Amino acid sequence: MTLYLVGGGYTANAVRRLAAADRRFGAGVVVRRRPVDLGDRVIPNFAEFPQIFEPEDAVVVTFPATDDGRAEAAVAAACTEIPTVYVSSVALYGSAREVSVATPTATDADPRRLRAERLFQAAGAVILRAPAIYGADRGVHQRIRAGAHRIPGDGSRFTSRIHVDDLAALLLGALYTQKNDRRHSGCVFPVGDATPCSHKEIAQFVCETFSVPSPPSVPLEEAPVTLRGDRRVDGRAACEAFGISLRYPSFRDGIRRDGPT
Repeated sequence: MTLYLVGGGYTANAVRRLAAADRRFGAGVVVRRRPVDLGDRVIPNFAEFPQIFEPEDAVVVTFPATDDGRAEAAVAAACTEIPTVYVSSVALYGSAREVSVATPTATDADPRRLRAERLFQAAGAVILRAPAIYGADRGVHQRIRAGAHRIPGDGSRFTSRIHVDDLAALLLGALYTQKNDRRHSGCVFPVGDATPCSHKEIAQFVCETFSVPSPPSVPLEEAPVTLRGDRRVDGRAACEAFGISLRYPSFRDGIRRDGPT
């Protein structure tokens, strides 16, 4: 099985690292619009995506939704009947405060991302909607350490996140499950760790762990849109469906992995 990672980026790189140590998968090939690393498969125009996949291959799609949807349509057409996972966002749940596999998509959700999801669903892909993705070198803990983070409002709003290694494990689990059982094809799963928390709580933990000053607060309307939500994500359904136990069930587990420096 050749694993194709269409779009590259932070999550795709984590999937390739994890797959390299997993006997169920062969070499991971990143497919990009422009070369970044040796071994990349370069396809300058995804809207003209060729039929490069074989029946025994597997595909993870990570590139962002485009304005006209032509790239998604072409890639999805190449993925039909091949185990495929499309990485989407929990932002599509809009103002829903409690999110689970039963939560409907918001009526005002981003139409570009929704169109992309539907194209891949029609091709039989599993859709994983992710919250904030963090890792050793990326996330709120690194922004706080760099003095670049601002707490939105009074910090009481809740947020969910997922460690990139756990997201990678879920993606590989979904692919392997599809290889043997197509009953989840076209299904949408929110994913996230088991410990949603307030912005204030995570900031306090980071400051205590790394002995750094507390970040300042800004009025909610001045915070980035991605920090204004108030959402708890229950990702247990995806873990159960694909046989995955989170390595970092809490942000505390994932952030402590770095250790104070």
